[in-house]
Amino acid sequence: MLARRRKVSEGGRKLLEGRRKMAECRRKLWEGRRKMWEGRRMLWEGRRKLLEGRRKMLEGCRKVSEDGRKLLEGRRKIWEGRSMLWEGCGKLLEGRRRMLEVHRKLFVGRRMKLPEVRGRLAGGQEVVAGSEEVVGGL
Repeated sequence: MLARRRKVSEGGRKLLEGRRKMAECRRKLWEGRRKMWEGRRMLWEGRRKLLEGRRKMLEGCRKVSEDGRKLLEGRRKIWEGRSMLWEGCGKLLEGRRRMLEVHRKLFVGRRMKLPEVRGRLAGGQEVVAGSEEVVGGL
């Protein structure tokens, strides 16, 4: 009896941990998206300024080197944003997978009528919480 109670409480703890990780992943995902948009904006600004610099260079201005630097800075920010976005996506999928895993363990431990909890693992496998089988596959 005590072992079963401990197992259920451990499952609940893991579920909360999974939810926390998922929230953290969502935050990172939004941060990555924000950085990507910021990078895009900087890239457009850099391109515009580069063209402006070329025009002024024809007029004898030294502004073009500064604009080239801004263009490179914009490209760097886009790469940073993309990498953060991919990292956030991976972590979000990992959080979902863990949460479904904990859901399944929690409900199997209780031996009760289950609500239908469905989800997909990172590999594309469909999981139904409460059952031991994995439906579908790669």
